[in-house]
Amino acid sequence: MSRLISVLRGIRGVLFCLLMFLSSALGSVFVLFPTLPLLYVNRRLFRWLGDHIIALWESYPVALLHILCRVDIRIFGDEIDPEKNSLIIMNHRTRLDWLFLWTALYPDALPRHKIILKRDLKRAPGTGWSMQCAGFLFIDRKWESDQELFHKAIEYVSHDNRKVNMLLFPEGTDFNPRSQTRSDAFALTNARPKLLHCIYPRVRGFTFLAELMRKYNVLDEIYDITIVYPKEIIQSEPQMLLRGPPSAIYFLIKRHGAEELPASTTDLESWLSDCWTNKEQELAEFYKSRQFPPKFLGRQLFAIPLLWVSLIVWTALIVFWLWLLSTSLYADIFFVIGSGVYCFFTYILGGVDRFELRRFLAEKH
Repeated sequence: MSRLISVLRGIRGVLFCLLMFLSSALGSVFVLFPTLPLLYVNRRLFRWLGDHIIALWESYPVALLHILCRVDIRIFGDEIDPEKNSLIIMNHRTRLDWLFLWTALYPDALPRHKIILKRDLKRAPGTGWSMQCAGFLFIDRKWESDQELFHKAIEYVSHDNRKVNMLLFPEGTDFNPRSQTRSDAFALTNARPKLLHCIYPRVRGFTFLAELMRKYNVLDEIYDITIVYPKEIIQSEPQMLLRGPPSAIYFLIKRHGAEELPASTTDLESWLSDCWTNKEQELAEFYKSRQFPPKFLGRQLFAIPLLWVSLIVWTALIVFWLWLLSTSLYADIFFVIGSGVYCFFTYILGGVDRFELRRFLAEKH
């Protein structure tokens, strides 16, 4: 029986990865690519369309996780208010945490969220192109250029009076033996206890971004999210492909109003460190009892009708687009042109995301 369950999970993993890749690769060309000229004609309309098209697409992986793969998704603590500007900070347990977070943001907060990711991810065909059109922030891991990017992005949000939920992983990388070794070395150097379930956060990016969002009046609250995998942990994309997604994903969400944050940079650093100390304790207690304290009320993500609609519509679109490519030379030419334009944006212009920021700055001046 266990062998059969393992095989079924592997099949689900292959289907999930295949359908997600096809939906992003085909959707980025057939749906998002025609909107690119709006960057010259109506930048605000491009941004609105991009946010909502991406949100509709992100509902598809949520549907695949919950309906196809039957992942038990539970959310504890506070609700995320999509009508408020917020900074989301979360522990980075696996390379796939950003993807799984969409289940906690679904449905209302999906059009507002922006993820801060490594620059290499924008080069991924399909998914990377879609993320560029979504206006996600791809960092270089060089502080001089990264802080400039943060400044331009937050100024852009403030100028257009948009709502945003900005996701930052303060740890900077996922929890793995190498990052844990570095975290242990930091703890030893600074006379701090070693962390067993997360790694020490990097404070500079968080304090800079929080202070910048406050400066431009686009920070109403901070959500401290702890992601937990109660059963197995799927660490990377290859594991997801071979073993399928984790059977359960829990989120503990704590809301902090912007007025609660310390004023000085030093106190902000201490505040973030305290959050991670509490996070380590909560994770340790969770893995002992496999549950959060009763004060954190939990709720499950159910297969609401909209998820079924997303599953059916996006799967049907994948079938239609594949049929179109196999039967129409014009569709093939359109797909090749679209892919070529994305490659031009990615490798020559720095990505649709950077080009959009340059368009904003040009219009501003």
